[in-house]
Amino acid sequence: MIDLEDKILRLLSESKGNLLEDVTLNETLKTSKKTSEKVKSDLESAEQTMKRIDETRETYRICGRVASILFFVLNDLNKIDPMYQFSLNWYKELFQTSIEESRNNNYGDRIKNIIKTHQLKVYK
Repeated sequence: MIDLEDKILRLLSESKGNLLEDVTLNETLKTSKKTSEKVKSDLESAEQTMKRIDETRETYRICGRVASILFFVLNDLNKIDPMYQFSLNWYKELFQTSIEESRNNNYGDRIKNIIKTHQLKVYK
């Protein structure tokens, strides 16, 4: 768009005579119009996509909340006995495994599957 704008400004400044008769200028204006319409439609599409992504992310926030509660409960177990020590990397792998295994369960809601599978993994 910037290149087209620069070209239009250059053609306007170099134009001598009737602007309507300048074929190069008219073609550049048509190209600029088509490009701006395409950019506008692409931006609208991107906004819709971002909205869907935001809505989907918000639905999975519950899973994150449950997973963080379980992690901090496990993390506090070492106060009872030093034997209970868990790393964040181990827990992330456990959560990732829970997500992958919840895909195999074809019953009910996806979010409930993730939470249920993860809770069972943690308690095992």
